[in-house]
Amino acid sequence: REATPYRGIDALEFPRWFVCQNPRCRALVKSEHLERKKDRYWHNCDDGGASECVPIRFVAACKNGHIDEFAWVYWVHATNGGVCAAARLRLLEGATGDFAEVRIRCVCGAVRPLINATIDIANPPCAGRRPWLGSEGDEECGEHVRLLVRSASNGYFSQVESALSIPEPESSVRDLVQSNWDVLQNANDV
Repeated sequence: REATPYRGIDALEFPRWFVCQNPRCRALVKSEHLERKKDRYWHNCDDGGASECVPIRFVAACKNGHIDEFAWVYWVHATNGGVCAAARLRLLEGATGDFAEVRIRCVCGAVRPLINATIDIANPPCAGRRPWLGSEGDEECGEHVRLLVRSASNGYFSQVESALSIPEPESSVRDLVQSNWDVLQNANDV
């Protein structure tokens, strides 16, 4: 209805968790808690400045093809006995970005290395979400989610499994070997 440079086709925004790009801040914040300016998200850092934010590179997925936001607040506090009253998270990364060097820290002191999220059973159960279908696409699921790098190829391509079954003929290989075993057991390596 209104022609402006910022109008276009509505699309689902996923993931909704963003990371502040200020190296002294690195806040992990949902998009609804950020300021939006010219199609970019900005975080008001504790030092008084505003820094641009980018979508977090991790999402939650299960073997049944469901995908969702990773439950960061729940996950970082899971080993501390419960979520703190005012969770504020930071994403701390090492030089390589390897899971063993990435940690999530809350202001309450709870901290957890991301390598722990690679163990499915340590993660929350899957909520059965398929966000591209809206709320009508949700379904029950019994799997645990696993951490997935959202730009990884295994997030875009299905897993293919196949099996090959060769029926045994009437005269099987086993029968042929058994009937010639006297000769075969005396054979030498060439």
